[in-house]
Amino acid sequence: LFGWAAAGARDPDGAVFLAQGALGALVPAAALVICRGVGAPRPVAWACALGVALSPILARLSASESYFGAQIALLALAAAVLAVSVRPEATRIESALGAVAAGCLVAQAALVHPVAWLAAALVPCVLCVAEGAPSARLRLAALAALVIGATVLVLAGPDMVDVLRGSLGDAWLGPAGSADDRQVPLWVSTSLAATVAAIATAVRAPWARRLALAGAVLGLVIVVGWRGDLLGTSPAY
Repeated sequence: LFGWAAAGARDPDGAVFLAQGALGALVPAAALVICRGVGAPRPVAWACALGVALSPILARLSASESYFGAQIALLALAAAVLAVSVRPEATRIESALGAVAAGCLVAQAALVHPVAWLAAALVPCVLCVAEGAPSARLRLAALAALVIGATVLVLAGPDMVDVLRGSLGDAWLGPAGSADDRQVPLWVSTSLAATVAAIATAVRAPWARRLALAGAVLGLVIVVGWRGDLLGTSPAY
């Protein structure tokens, strides 16, 4: 990812840290773009961007060579691209190009480390909580997911397959989703998410629909993160 920065530099480590810091500095801007892209009021969007900018974890990761920092930035930028380009009023070409651009960023994040693969799969969910009819938003999210998946398959598919078949895949992906006392049963989590999504389509008030749909998306993110925790179960740690 940062080979171009380290090549020929007198201080390769410092060059990588600088490039990582510059990439991390884009995350608050991406948060602002995401919030405005999904229709959040300007004060709310700026408050979210400020909260992200003040995050000590993001600052620490951005001042290192950690793959966590790079992947957070790449996926945040991908979500920002989707939020402003894949919209009901956009043309099919504009939406397709936006999804391909987001797919390029997701593919790069996937090539850094498999720890981002599950998070990358949820990037299209940003389209579910924007303004507009829930059915239209869900359709756009599904189409964006297909385009992003195809883009990632072309750009990163062979390398991801190599990881799955190699020792890195055995170390990182084998324990993911294994049963333990702290994980929610799959049928419980999926039933809950389906119930919240049904409520979102049944209520009539637009704000209530968006709130219910946002709750369903948040629940999906939490469940996937919980059941696919690579750090808590992997022998690599």
